[in-house]
Amino acid sequence: MVLVLLLTLLSPAPGQDSVGVGSYAIQGAVVSEVSTLPPSGLTVALFKSDGTTVGQTRTDDTGKFRFRGLTKGTYEVVVTLEGRAPLRELVAMNTQNQIYEVQFYVRPDAPVSRSERSAVNVAYLRLPRSVRGEFDRAVRWSGEGKHEKSVTSLKKVVALEPGFAPAHNQMGIDLYNLRRSEEAAQAFRRAIQLDPRSAHAFVNLGKLLNESGNHLEAIEFLKAGVSVDPGSCLGFFQLGIAYYQLSSLQVAESYLKRALDLDGRREYPIRLELANLYLKRKQPDLAAGQLKAYLSENPNGAEAAQVKQTLARLASQSKTP
Repeated sequence: MVLVLLLTLLSPAPGQDSVGVGSYAIQGAVVSEVSTLPPSGLTVALFKSDGTTVGQTRTDDTGKFRFRGLTKGTYEVVVTLEGRAPLRELVAMNTQNQIYEVQFYVRPDAPVSRSERSAVNVAYLRLPRSVRGEFDRAVRWSGEGKHEKSVTSLKKVVALEPGFAPAHNQMGIDLYNLRRSEEAAQAFRRAIQLDPRSAHAFVNLGKLLNESGNHLEAIEFLKAGVSVDPGSCLGFFQLGIAYYQLSSLQVAESYLKRALDLDGRREYPIRLELANLYLKRKQPDLAAGQLKAYLSENPNGAEAAQVKQTLARLASQSKTP
């Protein structure tokens, strides 16, 4: 598992330098607990939020690095690791501090045990039969779109079994569908508090925060969700959306591509988000490629007509001298 911690500090630190012409700096270190991935000699690149390369350096013998001479703005720090996905973090220089520090932690991947995978099933089976039946009714009501009835049943469940995390998560889903966002967020947070291994609750809360415009907090919960469940397509998709909204396009692209790889049944409009990203980055050919692929996979999709119009407009613009 890879954890990233972003700190803002005022004290300087030694490390390999990449020097620009401004008065701001990003400095940091890579701390590795994996014997096959020493922190020294790692390539660290710095990008602007639009993907433009600012500079590149390597970590020193202690894993430290530094980019100096920067101007205010939003940057992406990317550390390349052999055999693993790169470490990425957004740095927004929007305070009076002139030195910002990013610290990356590389830790061994923690396998999910069979007992962890079956935790929800065990908790469910331990419920008294009457409570289990009430929870089943709630799930059935929810599946039928009868969210008010589901919430009513779930309130009975949590009154009798307040520690049953799936009931709080399900209540959050129903409250979200009833557009009671604040109550939904409280339910998801309670589910996470009761079960820190509940990837669904992390991702559900992250999605809700994304939709409310709180993208930085959304990223925190979404990253926790995909660390618990690396196969969460929705988690990676929402991470891509969050970083896109923060104009951190390179990071957004990487998460959206990961989501697309996981979305074998094409449940989410990931290609449309990628197309928007490429249009924002002024890469119309890449955008057109995603739109054409979307039409191929969803010829009768709800967005098909609009996608065709966009493709026609892009084709017309490409012919304009």
